[in-house]
Amino acid sequence: MCAAGNHDCEHICVSTATSYYCRCRPGFTLNEDQKTCSREDMCAVGNHDCEHICVSTATSYHCRCRPGFILNEDQKTCS
Repeated sequence: MCAAGNHDCEHICVSTATSYYCRCRPGFTLNEDQKTCSREDMCAVGNHDCEHICVSTATSYHCRCRPGFILNEDQKTCS
């Protein structure tokens, strides 16, 4: 079904012996419709290790510090 193009997968179609299923590229999650993908919010997932503030970007995230602190060289902790 993937080769025939009758799958409606937004990103990746994976063929099986009897059917197919959809997958998303890295940084995206499969929506409830099992066909479309949404960008994954790295800050919401909680895998960021930012000591103070996590800021989501289009492709990833970066850390920030609260006022009065500076970001350390590790780009995660604040002093």
